[in-house]
Amino acid sequence: AVVAAATRANCLAAMCTARGCTPQACAQGVNDASEAPADEGLSPPPRHLCGACKMWYAAPVDDEPESPLPSPPPQPASDIIPASVLRRIEAFFGSGESRVLHLDHLIKKLDGNQLRLVLERAMRAQPPVQVAFLQGAVPLQGALFPTLLRWVEMRHLWALNLGEINFSAQQMGALERTLCASNVSHLFYECTVAGEWKENLKEAIRSNRDKHTQWRLSRDHTQNHVILEVVKCWFNPTSHLVNKQFVERNRNGWPEDAARAQCERCRSWRALPPGVRWPGDFECADAAGWDAQASCDADAAEEWTRDEARPAQPDERLVLELAPHW
Repeated sequence: AVVAAATRANCLAAMCTARGCTPQACAQGVNDASEAPADEGLSPPPRHLCGACKMWYAAPVDDEPESPLPSPPPQPASDIIPASVLRRIEAFFGSGESRVLHLDHLIKKLDGNQLRLVLERAMRAQPPVQVAFLQGAVPLQGALFPTLLRWVEMRHLWALNLGEINFSAQQMGALERTLCASNVSHLFYECTVAGEWKENLKEAIRSNRDKHTQWRLSRDHTQNHVILEVVKCWFNPTSHLVNKQFVERNRNGWPEDAARAQCERCRSWRALPPGVRWPGDFECADAAGWDAQASCDADAAEEWTRDEARPAQPDERLVLELAPHW
């Protein structure tokens, strides 16, 4: 009796108490079954055997089979993009020459993960991307369309090639509204795809040309190279009259006896003092040597006239030097 009592008492200190077996049950010999559960090797046992009293007890709730582990989170895009592509993308955006983006040179345009990474990287690029050739980037028709709109809304882009990407009617409406609020002044979108939206898109980009002068050739040679890369748009920058005149002045030069010079920034004309010859490109601030008030922002004096409509005459041409490798 003493041994039996000690054995039963040992149940409290053994595994029973940790698994739901009580001293009272052990002492009274109360259990769910006197035998081991059938088919123990085939399924998890619904009861457990007390290590002290050798009796079977109902398994507690925490002995039930554990639920399967949750699926791991999806891998970031950068984890499933080839290392060579990642290096190419970072080399482009880290080169300081990211003003013109050609997707063909960086990624496989049909790969949504690669395209997403480029768009996200482009939105924080320095210097900002001004020109983007996105033709053939079919994933833009789907989940990446909002990302495209956010990028355009940042107003860094002024030239955009969308090729034959087939947007839905709802997407076209959103694209038109976004273009109206953007700086995109030059666009290509296949006419057969644009359909009835073509004229609305054209009107939007025409209006945007008054918002900035990034599309105009000037003494900024770095920007000139960007402008000359914008081709195959509905209307290319080099087709604008003001840029044609710029190129013509470079070709024909400025006569030594010219009496006036035209500012390349604000397009105003300035009378040159007698004996002054101007061999290079001219802006209002260059006249500070004989006019302390000379500035594009200053009120125009009598000799200043804004005359964009009338092209420069042969005796009013000036020489504008381009970069040496042009």
